[in-house]
Amino acid sequence: MSKECINTEESLQLIQQIKDQTRTQLIKKNVPYFLLWGYLTIFFSIIHLFTFQTTFGKWMWAAFPLIGYIQAYFTKKILNKKYPGKTLSQRTANTIWAVIGITLIGILFIPNNIVHISNLFAVVILFVGMATCITGFLYNLNAFKISSIIGIVTALVMSYLNLNSLVINESIFAVVFFVMQCLPAHYEIITNRRK
Repeated sequence: MSKECINTEESLQLIQQIKDQTRTQLIKKNVPYFLLWGYLTIFFSIIHLFTFQTTFGKWMWAAFPLIGYIQAYFTKKILNKKYPGKTLSQRTANTIWAVIGITLIGILFIPNNIVHISNLFAVVILFVGMATCITGFLYNLNAFKISSIIGIVTALVMSYLNLNSLVINESIFAVVFFVMQCLPAHYEIITNRRK
């Protein structure tokens, strides 16, 4: 059995290749969740805009986590078959999102007469923005870093302005989720394919 010695340059190339493969796998395994939750949030916001005065509209956000988690469960099964194994950073990100998700489920059930609706939208954007920002820094995904900071700033401005219009708040909410979740996810998928 012959042993091949590799020089420093080949060693650095091998390390870079492994790093690139790991990053590609992380993107392929995690970015679909941003698309799933981003578009689901936008869909629910649009539906809610047209039904908020009905009984269905008042309770539809309660169905949001259930539908989202069912979709995420099946997405996870598919992605785990395609890309088995978990890294420490994936476990860390999953834990962060689980904590944020559970917190947001609790926030969904705060009555509107206790907290103004614009503040609820701002709080949800703020929490999701923080988790997106942490994920962006954890995986070194610049598009998520930038978009999450835009989302966090928008949430702070929304809470400061305390807008009284549900239509305006929900429209801002949907646009922010598109900018914060969907756009960077599509960007990462496209740039990852080019490599």
